[in-house]
Amino acid sequence: MAILEPQAIMSARLSIYDAAQGLPSVPAPKKRRPWAFIIIGSILAICAVVIPIAVVFTSKSESHPDPAAKGVSAASKAHKIGPNDLAPKPKWDFDVNKIVGINLGNWLILERWMAEDWFVQNAGPNSWDEWSFTIAKGDKAAQTLEEHWATWVTEDDIEKLYQAGINTLRIPLGFWLFIETVPPEPYITTTQLDHLERLCGWAYARDMYIIMDLHGLPGSQNGEQQSGHSCARSDQLIKAVVDWIDTSAYYSIISAIEVGFVPGDKFAYWWEFASSHKTQPPTLIYTDHPYIGYFPAQTNAADIFNQICTKGTKYANFPVTTVITEWSLRTGIQNTTFERTFYEAQLNTWAWYSGAVFWSLRVLDSKVAVLADKVAQYQWSFENLLERGSIAQPTKKGDTTQFLKELRTPCGAPPTLVRDGTAPQGTAAAAAIADAEAAKAMIPTITKTIEAAAQQFGLVGIGAKAVHKSPKRRIR
Repeated sequence: MAILEPQAIMSARLSIYDAAQGLPSVPAPKKRRPWAFIIIGSILAICAVVIPIAVVFTSKSESHPDPAAKGVSAASKAHKIGPNDLAPKPKWDFDVNKIVGINLGNWLILERWMAEDWFVQNAGPNSWDEWSFTIAKGDKAAQTLEEHWATWVTEDDIEKLYQAGINTLRIPLGFWLFIETVPPEPYITTTQLDHLERLCGWAYARDMYIIMDLHGLPGSQNGEQQSGHSCARSDQLIKAVVDWIDTSAYYSIISAIEVGFVPGDKFAYWWEFASSHKTQPPTLIYTDHPYIGYFPAQTNAADIFNQICTKGTKYANFPVTTVITEWSLRTGIQNTTFERTFYEAQLNTWAWYSGAVFWSLRVLDSKVAVLADKVAQYQWSFENLLERGSIAQPTKKGDTTQFLKELRTPCGAPPTLVRDGTAPQGTAAAAAIADAEAAKAMIPTITKTIEAAAQQFGLVGIGAKAVHKSPKRRIR
């Protein structure tokens, strides 16, 4: 594991409202959030600076030997061994290898909508997230959570995923697993890292790789636990995560650390940032969460497939490669034939770049259904879709390249990728850049208009800097 020099400085602060330090608010029932940056090596906090460390993690190739030959049962105990006791896996190259991944949502960080009946049964209808769940359970919280961690993801699950062509696991993690909590944070920290280490053993035995998704940063951007903007504690968190990886026997299968969520469509902003901070091999990867056919649910199949193809061209000229770290089959169409074609079309299109990670392994139907999907909860659940026959499976286990060749390609051949920092060639991407440039060009005109209006009230300046012409005093 090599330590590199700092890579960059992020100059712009995100335009997100402040929330109490880590304190959840009454939740909005949105399930996922689009747009994030995944950090490989150079680790970027959602604050104002890049953390002054960079790590190159050794990862994988496209070859996946049969796990039976390695003794899968032994992998269950392998988490107790030291960092020098296992041969490192080959490096994962995000410019070459293709991710076919699964999110392990609602495992080490709770999301009520994904198992709402269980959640409400344990914590009541007025608990919304792990914060309020822990408070509601009181002294029984640790035991209840321990049972959940031990059963929500098992080695049988990981084996089924391997058989279905999955080569990457994305694991949402809360900050409280790695750094001390501060009052009034109620989070339980007991054996989560033991469970994480055991999962790494299962993945290692199958040549599967892991993205550590810091789904919960200290201090919330939006009142929900998958965000945060406490820069000092976020820096501390990322260092703690890197230290944990460095001492793990499975450091070589951690292909990336994904840090935080950026609300809204920030494509133009990140394009400019990435163009000046790209490296070879890549230490910076752009991620997107395109929930095509949903938000709201759509029923026009032709239009849905057209959206895939249009979206697929968006990243063709992006300065760094792209990983789709969340996507699903949720649409207004509940039909196995459509779902299977939809799965293949998306998986194949996202493989034009670095691949994709489906949301999620398991999502349970709900009788309560306050936050849960009332119509087609199963379309978020890989497990259920696999049982329905909606998921294509490889003919040759462990061969991702061959698997992708077997999929239908409704969007045709992939576009030519250009990483020279020129303007994006895709229609959607070009429009995003043009809109951003047009908005930027309007700022001086808008400023002059506001200043002119202020002068009518005897003010000079805008906002907190506004003063009366006479007498001179600051307006509060």
